[in-house]
Amino acid sequence: SPIANFTASNHCEGELLDVENSTNDLPGGLTFTWNFGDGSGSNNREPMYTYAAPGNYQIQLQVESAQGCTDEIIVPII
Repeated sequence: SPIANFTASNHCEGELLDVENSTNDLPGGLTFTWNFGDGSGSNNREPMYTYAAPGNYQIQLQVESAQGCTDEIIVPII
């Protein structure tokens, strides 16, 4: 089963969010679904994103294996 995990830094308004995805790799690959907490998202393994406004956000990462197993993690960004 996948184990979703990541860290995020440099999350100030107008600055590029630095995301390091440390989700385990599995045979058959994984699908990534990111939600940045402001209505935006991505399907990249390690997306690049810039917040347009200051605030508190919750970044959600959901991963799915080729076999349909899923895991997710939510990390608050202040």
